[in-house]
Amino acid sequence: RNIALLVGLEDNMVVQIGHSDDAVPILHEQGHSFDMVFMDQRSTRFHTDLWTLEELGMLQPSCVVVADNVLKPGAPRWLWHIARGQNYNSEVVS
Repeated sequence: RNIALLVGLEDNMVVQIGHSDDAVPILHEQGHSFDMVFMDQRSTRFHTDLWTLEELGMLQPSCVVVADNVLKPGAPRWLWHIARGQNYNSEVVS
């Protein structure tokens, strides 16, 4: 949130604080969809949260999905879904 304020993007983005089990339904109820998603939670949650966003139709076409720490400690289910999914172009940066 502070970075958004610093660069003047606070009116162009939504920051929802809280656990994804609570935050995603709140954002869905508010009618939000996203052209960029940054995932920085426990890597064991990435695949579940991504699937939820997909099922709820919250990812806009050409949405950029960025996830931290997918290699270490690792998020194999998320990586498999992204790398093998027909809807994604993926790039792993180490």
